[in-house]
Amino acid sequence: PIYLGNCQANNLEWKQVRKYKPTATKRKLDNGLEVKADGTILDNKVALPIVKEIGDRDRDQMVAIENPYVSYRRKNKWGNYEDKTADVDDLMAAAEYVDGDKSTMKRPRVLHKNMDYKDFHALNLKWVEESSSEYQEYMKRKKEDIDKLTKELNQNNPKFKLPDNQ
Repeated sequence: PIYLGNCQANNLEWKQVRKYKPTATKRKLDNGLEVKADGTILDNKVALPIVKEIGDRDRDQMVAIENPYVSYRRKNKWGNYEDKTADVDDLMAAAEYVDGDKSTMKRPRVLHKNMDYKDFHALNLKWVEESSSEYQEYMKRKKEDIDKLTKELNQNNPKFKLPDNQ
């Protein structure tokens, strides 16, 4: 008879099993969206536009947003369509494209290594601690880039003014 010994609890270790093959360049999420390694988000094989700016009617101007997202529609249990949105960093994380192990971190955040918050390629993303100097520098640069983009979007708007008078 074959006897499998050494199965005592102190010899066993819990490991998280990856949901996707590491070499997969396209991964389907539970919400039906497909995420590609280059940061493209597909719904029914159609690439969704990534929303990076929105109109602000109160201030009559365009505003660059902090967390780019995609919009898509899903049928609810009553057969009606509902509009849904999903943060692109969250989708890349759900598809396991963000490098590193966040399980040991207190406040894990997605860092864009090249400091471009609009570049969602898997090779550009990694988990870091929110308090790290690298992440703080990224957030500072991101705010500067958002303000710059907002200015560019409104260069022909006579009513334009950044909220903190920049």
